Amino acid sequence: MALVARADPPPSDQALILRAQPTTQPALRMAIVPDAPSPDLLFGTWYARNVPSRIGALDLKLTLGQQGNARIIATSHWLGVVRDKRAVYRIRENMIESEVIKNGGAIRYWLDDQGRLVFQYKPDKTVAFFRETH
Repeated sequence: MALVARADPPPSDQALILRAQPTTQPALRMAIVPDAPSPDLLFGTWYARNVPSRIGALDLKLTLGQQGNARIIATSHWLGVVRDKRAVYRIRENMIESEVIKNGGAIRYWLDDQGRLVFQYKPDKTVAFFRETH
């Protein structure tokens, strides 16, 4: 079983709420779905806007390649590009591991009902990425 986030308000007090900064995305509600998303659905370029950090809000551009290569570019609204890193990534069930994502640590991921790629860094910290559209 995998977990998926939904942006709509929970129908009951039984739903688990993940706190998200209001500048990034609405609060996410967890819902159980049968399987973890296929890794094929992760390939491509993803964006997250106004992600809170110690140096202020960042825009993130994450690219996940089919051969296991990843790249992240973090851009500060005030300082410009503050991180541009490339590394390999590995996926195991609903966990993703890479130096570009969490300095080599594994974190939980899922695709929500809006097609966002959601990373859960801590029980109360998530970042949702939107897929690049042409």
